[in-house]
Amino acid sequence: SWAVMLVGVLAYLLGLWNAQSMLLNEKGYYFAVLALGLYSAISLQKTIRDRAEGIPTTNLYYLISWAALAVSIFLIAVGLMNAGGLSL
Repeated sequence: SWAVMLVGVLAYLLGLWNAQSMLLNEKGYYFAVLALGLYSAISLQKTIRDRAEGIPTTNLYYLISWAALAVSIFLIAVGLMNAGGLSL
């Protein structure tokens, strides 16, 4: 799973690097969304695993992880819709 995630992140970053029609601030936006999405997904996965193993976790951190993941998905969707040529 780590290898698949690494390949996905590298492909995403390579796509950003080669996006010559994008301004630097747009690339920064997509990079920040990637960072938020990775952090929230990994935090959520760890929290779910901890709960399954009986390790105590707070509901607040669990909900914050879900909220951050939802925000990152929303932000990438908004960014792609505003990029033009994409309709959901």
